[in-house]
Amino acid sequence: EEWQLRAVSVYLAQEDDDAFQPSEITMAVFLRRAGTSHLWKAALPLLANAGLSMAAYALPCDDLDARLHVALSCFLGAAVLLWVVGGALPKAPYLTALDVVVVLTL
Repeated sequence: EEWQLRAVSVYLAQEDDDAFQPSEITMAVFLRRAGTSHLWKAALPLLANAGLSMAAYALPCDDLDARLHVALSCFLGAAVLLWVVGGALPKAPYLTALDVVVVLTL
């Protein structure tokens, strides 16, 4: 479950001239979003992809074609993962911890 209902509050504001009819009703719903799902869906695969990209250094220096193949495949995999997962992530006007992971893995 991605969202958890924390509380619901209802406020009634009445004017003095009519005690039976509220003039304003305000309802507040407090939700909390589970953030661990983003860790498992985005950050962990990105870190695993960054670890796999280090396999390019294990290949011989003469085999430039294989090294480029590994590096470009990992970069393409990271880009596709961010594109797919990015639609489900909330938009925030500030830098989040997941944004830092994305920058460090690219």
